[in-house]
Amino acid sequence: MKDKKQKINMKQDAKKALKAEAEQLVKEMDEGQIATSHTKPNQKQTNEKQESYIRYLSSLYRNITTALHSIEELQPKVEFEDLKKELSNQLTNYDIIARECEMIAKSESFNLKDNNLLEKIRLWGSININTLADNSTRHVSEIMILGTITGIIQCLKDLTDYKNVCSDLDDLCQKIIELEEKNYQQLKIFI
Repeated sequence: MKDKKQKINMKQDAKKALKAEAEQLVKEMDEGQIATSHTKPNQKQTNEKQESYIRYLSSLYRNITTALHSIEELQPKVEFEDLKKELSNQLTNYDIIARECEMIAKSESFNLKDNNLLEKIRLWGSININTLADNSTRHVSEIMILGTITGIIQCLKDLTDYKNVCSDLDDLCQKIIELEEKNYQQLKIFI
């Protein structure tokens, strides 16, 4: 119960921080510290920053939803109860971050897009082909570890590609990396 309250508080804090950042931006625009729409070069910079912000959050969201879809696809194939529990815990943690991304997007008045259909088919096919002949605990753990490492790599690329876009999203990205590293440590046990 305490964890749920902490997670809810974290989500509320993230939303408040984004709102405060938006209010500060409006204040700076009103005070002339940031150019308004009648100056084209600065308007272009503002639009580019907003687009970068959306791309950054979208990339984090796709990373998380890929993990969610992978676990949902693998769970029915797992027979070892301890691994089932671990995947269930990971699913819950990824879902919390996905909801946090959705709340941030909603507060910024845009919709996040999940992975496209082709990506979902590729993921589904990859998982099913990889588990067709071998759905052992070791093999499922290996598949999850590879996905976890891919998720970490994507986050590191995002931190580089979207440097100085938004410190709150950097923090969220770090949170994903920490979760992925924790998951890696937990999954190693099953190899």
